[in-house]
Amino acid sequence: MAVRSSGALPLSEIQTEFGGANPIGMSEYYGDGDYVQDGAEDGDGNAIPESGALDISDFYDTATQIKAFFVVIGGGGGGGGEQGGGGGAGGYRSSWNSEASGAGSSAESHLVLETGTEYTVTVGAGGGGNSGTGRGSGGSNSVFGSITSNNGGGGAGNGQAAGAGGSGGGASSQTSRAAGTANQGTQGGTFAAFQGVGSGGGGGASVQGQNAPANGVGGRGGPGQTSTITATSVVYGGGGGGGGRSGITFGSGGVGSNGGGNGAAASSGAAGQAGTANTGGGGGGGADGGGNGAAGGSGKVVVRILTSQYSGTNSGSPTVSTSGDYTILVYNASGSITG
Repeated sequence: MAVRSSGALPLSEIQTEFGGANPIGMSEYYGDGDYVQDGAEDGDGNAIPESGALDISDFYDTATQIKAFFVVIGGGGGGGGEQGGGGGAGGYRSSWNSEASGAGSSAESHLVLETGTEYTVTVGAGGGGNSGTGRGSGGSNSVFGSITSNNGGGGAGNGQAAGAGGSGGGASSQTSRAAGTANQGTQGGTFAAFQGVGSGGGGGASVQGQNAPANGVGGRGGPGQTSTITATSVVYGGGGGGGGRSGITFGSGGVGSNGGGNGAAASSGAAGQAGTANTGGGGGGGADGGGNGAAGGSGKVVVRILTSQYSGTNSGSPTVSTSGDYTILVYNASGSITG
């Protein structure tokens, strides 16, 4: 609950909002101090001073700011059927430790949570693979508060172009690839010079899917993005590999990346491999001769906040751990967190 916005303001009201010891002293409440967070602002956007003169009016319409760092990964797209393209990875957004967001973009700003407010966490499902000549299904979005990471796009089938998404699906041997979402992912690979005998890998969170590299060979899924938000270095959001073509000496499925499934090997009717759960990886494309595309991997949401600011209230059974001064909540299924 924010401090009042006008009128007489007792020091006790500031203490109730930010904490502190008795007797109350104004010097306790400098910005970036023991009780007031760095960058704390009043309702007009004016920062609370970190040094020098500090006036009671500096605290009108202020509130405790709980900084929540995040990584949010959408569900990966399914692979296309019939020498289909690899599914695109789910969209990737990060605010942790200046680490890159999707497609190598700059880290985003942290979220500010309000004390006592519940914030929804949605973990997107992976999209299904196609069992005919169409594209794979797109995954589902993952959400934390106001942050949404888009679903991965489905890989193309020989009768239908790839779907766009956080990262786009790869081309089949006959139809086109799709684009990713800015600052979330990349585009899928194309058949390049091998139309009719090559399919592209699904786009990854950091690098686009590989174009078909040779006659009958599916492209590799694009690599994912590295994060240390869980206190361990993990790569999320790899694209699915493109399906191969039988009867070609060098025919093979494209290799998935960082949770993306491999495309089907060059055996008529072979199916692709599924993306790994809770990585946002794309599913692998099916081989020619009726091979089915595979499902994409489900997404993930990770939230990291100072332990001193963590309310201890959540739902959805996240895995909760600590690292240094921080509490880390890892959501592999939907739930919530209360500021």
